[in-house]
Amino acid sequence: MIALLSVPFSNSRAQELMERRNAIKITFLSWLTGSTKISYERSFTPIHTGELTVGVICAGYDRFKNHPKGFTIRYAHKFILINHTNYALNGFYVKPELVWSNFDYDKRDEDFRTKSNMGALFACTGYQWARKRFIIDGYVGIGNSFGHESETNYHHGFVLWKCFGTYCKNIAMTFAIKLGYSF
Repeated sequence: MIALLSVPFSNSRAQELMERRNAIKITFLSWLTGSTKISYERSFTPIHTGELTVGVICAGYDRFKNHPKGFTIRYAHKFILINHTNYALNGFYVKPELVWSNFDYDKRDEDFRTKSNMGALFACTGYQWARKRFIIDGYVGIGNSFGHESETNYHHGFVLWKCFGTYCKNIAMTFAIKLGYSF
């Protein structure tokens, strides 16, 4: 008798977990890099999600002291490859991501502002951990960049390649940790 009563409860609990297909996330510590980024993610199917991120450049600590002002926008389509739970928005994933960053800033040695318009197309991999209503999302990616770069090579969400003593403005790298709430 108890087993029969617990079956509908456990089934409704699993269905409730799968129905939490939306999430609002903030990029952890993004304000320490001169911008604040907020994301909305929606699960279309158990293995496909879309994520839109918008950021305000100037809402945060400016470590380069060049007073940037502008915006950034990102869209990613996630393909969840491994998910061993009943939680939607959970698991190891790969995602292509398109990013646009547009801001103006003070030049280092001159008295005028200049503009940076940079875009990038990334191939990213990451893991998103979702339990109850809490989400932690971490990823890394590399891709092709295009546009007019800033003199710091930092574009509020990605950096241009400057590693091992080489510089290439057409290669960009990104990584982030996001904290969120699912509903």
